[in-house]
Amino acid sequence: METAKKVLSSGQLRWSSPALFNDVADIQFGAPVSVVAEELKSIVEKRLHALYSNAHLSSTVAPEITRLMRRVKMQYPKLSFEEFCDISSNSIEYICKLAELEFSECKVKIEKHLKTLKVLCLTDAPDLPNMWGYYGDSHRGVVMEFASDRKDNSHWNKAIAVNYVDRLETKLGAHAALEAALGNRLVDGLLMKSYCALTKHKSWEHERERRFVDQTNVTDDYVDLPFNPNELVGIYSGFRVDQDQDFSTLLQRYPKARLYRMEMQKMSLKPVPQETTSDHIKNALQSA
Repeated sequence: METAKKVLSSGQLRWSSPALFNDVADIQFGAPVSVVAEELKSIVEKRLHALYSNAHLSSTVAPEITRLMRRVKMQYPKLSFEEFCDISSNSIEYICKLAELEFSECKVKIEKHLKTLKVLCLTDAPDLPNMWGYYGDSHRGVVMEFASDRKDNSHWNKAIAVNYVDRLETKLGAHAALEAALGNRLVDGLLMKSYCALTKHKSWEHERERRFVDQTNVTDDYVDLPFNPNELVGIYSGFRVDQDQDFSTLLQRYPKARLYRMEMQKMSLKPVPQETTSDHIKNALQSA
């Protein structure tokens, strides 16, 4: 409740760094990013095999290896890939070492990049009992609803649905190490959003979560950003909130905000419209 009043009085929402998130099965920020040598070697061999089988060798592998492949294929056109690996094992080890070195440098860039991401977490419904238990101070808190009159171009319509998966995997591992060694860009905003900021374990699917992910220049744990007063359209008080709580003064700057109170109906929550003090005055004047 106190946080809700601060939001209403300041007209700002707090976007948080993923470092503050407390769900064990949440997104992969801070997940250990490492390279297993054997896995990396297997991936390198598969990539080389695909290239070796191609008559037109690509230069997307270290130039030394590409030149070696071309030279060997010209001199020994019937040489199998297995035989090529036997005579070029040092070259494969070279690629693996290069990948590990490049990836260790890339990890520093990734961690720096993640620190500047800020996330605003939302849900698409106000009547989810579990959410009230987790984040609504055991039904003593408040839910705020945001929308826009311009539905087709609304900022609030651009919140991306979280992807719930059966198994969380570290996406930045051996494959990424090889890509780093090949000079491909890993610190990519879209990759960070899809793999890191918008993936969560299926056990949290009931949250029906949507997220805004924004790249900022701020490395602090959070940043407070203003929202348009016209886009606050609903205030939902938990059913354990004292009915004497008066939002009328705070809601004066939010012309489209409607007040609701959550009530238990047949073991489910339903929002029931409430009148503010200003509504009472307006109705009394109309009656007079």
